[in-house]
Amino acid sequence: ALAERYERGKRWGDLAAILQRQAESSDDSDEKVRLWRKTAHLYREQLAQPRKAIAPLEAILETQPRDAEAIEAADEHGMTMLFTGTRLFRH
Repeated sequence: ALAERYERGKRWGDLAAILQRQAESSDDSDEKVRLWRKTAHLYREQLAQPRKAIAPLEAILETQPRDAEAIEAADEHGMTMLFTGTRLFRH
């Protein structure tokens, strides 16, 4: 309800914050990924703040390490991913 209101009002920053909280509190991994993906998209496309998309992209890749869309988004914005057995990101 609140997320829909923020989306209709184009309150992208508020919407991103709500989606992030929803993802963190969800017990469904598919729902978490969906919410993180939307949050990352908002930061990258609507808010033009790709650095803020890093956390949701990392969260997606922690859940689904081979997620092509998250890897492509990270690559698109020059986010270097180092694979060392544990996932680390340098910004």
